[in-house]
Amino acid sequence: FTFLISACAKKTERKVEEAIDQAQTLRSDEKCDEAIKILEEVGRQTDNAIYLQVLASAYACRAGYRTVDFIVNDIPDINAANLFRTAS
Repeated sequence: FTFLISACAKKTERKVEEAIDQAQTLRSDEKCDEAIKILEEVGRQTDNAIYLQVLASAYACRAGYRTVDFIVNDIPDINAANLFRTAS
């Protein structure tokens, strides 16, 4: 019985790893919705940091977030003095 549980856990872990790999490829191709779908199909992996990171990245992609745009366009506009003033 223990062997069966262990075998099933490894099979599930492998499916999650494959979903992460596929989602990363799709995310790189800006196929955000497809990446999300693949990750959601294996079920939420709340204890898997890599899964969560890739899923968050896919949702950010869907929302139009681009790291390069943030670095080039938004960071130069951040004024530290104003940032702390608005946070208070």
